[in-house]
Amino acid sequence: MKPLNKGMVLVVCAILGLLAKTAAAQPTDPSALMTRAKFQDFIRLFNAGDSHQFDYYTSDVQVEADNVHSLADLKAHDEATRRDVGISFTPGLIAIDDSNDMMAVEMIIRTVALRDGVKLGNHPQPIHKGDSQTNHGTFFFGLRGGKFASLSIGAAGRVRQKADLAKAQAEAPTAAQLAEPMPASINEPLMTREKYMDYARLFSRFDPRFLQYYDPDVVFATAPAPKPLQGPKAIYDLYVPIRKLLDEHLSVPLIVVDNPHGVMFVQLRNRMVATRGDVQLPSGVLKKGEELVGGGVIVYSLKNGKISYIRASRSGSSFEPAAH
Repeated sequence: MKPLNKGMVLVVCAILGLLAKTAAAQPTDPSALMTRAKFQDFIRLFNAGDSHQFDYYTSDVQVEADNVHSLADLKAHDEATRRDVGISFTPGLIAIDDSNDMMAVEMIIRTVALRDGVKLGNHPQPIHKGDSQTNHGTFFFGLRGGKFASLSIGAAGRVRQKADLAKAQAEAPTAAQLAEPMPASINEPLMTREKYMDYARLFSRFDPRFLQYYDPDVVFATAPAPKPLQGPKAIYDLYVPIRKLLDEHLSVPLIVVDNPHGVMFVQLRNRMVATRGDVQLPSGVLKKGEELVGGGVIVYSLKNGKISYIRASRSGSSFEPAAH
């Protein structure tokens, strides 16, 4: 066998170094990762009211909910809730981020009154034994070491208010920004958080190049479209008359990208400002000088690193009286 020349030695060393870094980045203990099977185990324990459900949280978990912020709060809340109602979770679509540091779940939460007079979600009194309420929401879990390090529920809703038009004008994209080169992320084979942020930046500026982040057969099935639209051009044509009169600014607190399963959840905050005239929106007319501030969770399907389907996450609630 011929000895390796200096160039080959360098190549081999580089490969070995890359393998070592990859191995070091991956947890050696499978329990240090969150998986769909592991999450289903947690759901079974939760639905059974088994205290071992809390083994799936880190000791310092941060919870974003009214009067519930810590693991101790979570345990106390669970115990108090189960005295009044039966509660169960049914997970729908699940996304576990490629980095395994976050996951998102479309969840169905069903509560059933165990006796008369208890509180059942936001439903007005009186409540009778056997009445039930079903809520749809999106849960975001921060992950650390394969456990839940944080928990929040995706918020939705909008507020109409008077806009600061001087501020809106100052936030308008400049000619220099619109002349910036196309982000290099467009050539990445998979979707990433950075790639999505580049897309959101172009969309906010209404730079037509945001369309390049879409699959050619993309389906847009959310507001402001009155019905599902197919193809980048149809999406662009929808927004042209709106954006002539309105500016939109996006911020993105949470992104969960699950390339292996072709799905991405995004918690969006947006501010739409009617800067140049009255704008007809699905929720009504936004008059010049007004702004609509709010947000929600958007679910994207992914194909070859591009967006192939866009919809709003499922939300809302329904009440069912007990059968007598």
